[in-house]
Amino acid sequence: MSALSVEGLSVVRGGRPVLSGLDLAVGAGEVLAVVGPNGAGKTTLLQAALRLLPREGRVLVAGRDSARLSRRDLARLAAYVPQAKSVDWPLGVEETVALGRLPFRALLGPPSTEDRQAVDRALARAACTALRGRRVTELSGGERTRVLLARALASETALLLVDEPVSGLDPRHQLGVMELLADLAREGRTVVCVLHDLALAARFATRVLLLNGPGRAIVGASEEVLAPERLAAVYGIEALSGSHEGSPFILPWKRTAQGAQ
Repeated sequence: MSALSVEGLSVVRGGRPVLSGLDLAVGAGEVLAVVGPNGAGKTTLLQAALRLLPREGRVLVAGRDSARLSRRDLARLAAYVPQAKSVDWPLGVEETVALGRLPFRALLGPPSTEDRQAVDRALARAACTALRGRRVTELSGGERTRVLLARALASETALLLVDEPVSGLDPRHQLGVMELLADLAREGRTVVCVLHDLALAARFATRVLLLNGPGRAIVGASEEVLAPERLAAVYGIEALSGSHEGSPFILPWKRTAQGAQ
């Protein structure tokens, strides 16, 4: 059984088709990197999978039709880190991360020992323990990104959907986040991750989904999907590729004379 299965997914936004007839299955232990040019439907895919916008087609989460799940039940199966990392309320870091436990708590009930332990684990895994006494509105953009990732980790769901998790992070923390997502997959969880950094996608993803507009999608190993000739056609770039320490790498090098705009 797939952790996430998408069947004939189609989405129209502002009168414009964004996704059309997309089929996809992601299994336990996978890191699926979703890449593609701006406007190709990457964020739309994550939001449609979680019923955050109107869609056609069917989405199964852990074998259950998401259209028949309550919001609470869906939140118990899948956690989401959105692209926008803004925070409007001056909550403490620990309070913010604890929000990830709400689907598992009794209405208006206090957090349990299990909830508190899950928050502690999430703070540690997202390298946020040192931030726990601060307010989220006082943090840098990169620190907020890590806190919101910790909030999703606190839910300890089997499926994690993450939109641009390394945005605003310095190189060390970018690698730390990607190593964490890879570790989660090795533990048997499933990660679907939108990335613009092709080098990180090539290195850390078990598979890559390349979106290039409605009805144009390819999924497979990074060496196949991110082949230089395909990147030239989709992105309009020349890229260098190779391997180091047994892992593939991609280095966007220059724009081509003709290609994607």
